[in-house]
Amino acid sequence: MNQSEKRKRAMERRTAAQKESTSVRLSENDRKIIDKKATAKGMNRSEYIRHMAVNGDDGCTPYQRALVQNLVNRAYETVKKYNPDEAKQIERAAKKLWE
Repeated sequence: MNQSEKRKRAMERRTAAQKESTSVRLSENDRKIIDKKATAKGMNRSEYIRHMAVNGDDGCTPYQRALVQNLVNRAYETVKKYNPDEAKQIERAAKKLWE
């Protein structure tokens, strides 16, 4: 990733983040654990803490959620051409994923 891409990604994170700042007291060991888990999910510490606080540990990153949604959308569009009734079942099942 070049410098321009890094700056763009950092800007996207800043604009996506809430405007309010909150501090959290952590032991050094807790910070290391959080940093390790955040890195494993491709996030920085703040993104990871925010994601876990809002979404819990569902095992999916925002990127993975978007990927699943895109795959379901593509499957739905393909099936809709040949079997509209089956497509409606796929649509209902997909909506349950995000409840």
